[in-house]
Amino acid sequence: MLINRVLSVLVVVSSVSIAGEVALEKESANAFYAARSPFVLLRDLKLLHVWNPGFSGKIILPPYNRKVQGNWITREQALELLRMSGDETPCLRAVNPLASVSLDGPSTVGSEALRLVLGFLDGAYPPVAPGQLDAEVLLRRVQGLEIE
Repeated sequence: MLINRVLSVLVVVSSVSIAGEVALEKESANAFYAARSPFVLLRDLKLLHVWNPGFSGKIILPPYNRKVQGNWITREQALELLRMSGDETPCLRAVNPLASVSLDGPSTVGSEALRLVLGFLDGAYPPVAPGQLDAEVLLRRVQGLEIE
């Protein structure tokens, strides 16, 4: 497979393909999220799907937790991500290794953008459990936030 570079041309990490999934190793969650914005992550999920035709799997990302890593996504970025919700471009689905349930098959840039917003709101990404991916509901939640 062509997966030797995962999620960034500049960041080389060891990757393993197991039953249609890609798992990142040897990179801490702090370093992983500090090295890329949510928009770069979406771009890379899309590129990984393009670079690996026929590979319709998921990518297991290191879990982000706001209590540990601080705010990775800003309110302004969350609003921009919500504007991307209609993007039907195929991409890999980001999966949390702690998730009890994960959907199979590829995702879309729009769906992953909504999952990033859900992570911003709930403080964990990728989500551990399926959540509300309605753009209108998420927009109301983002707009109603009191910024600390």
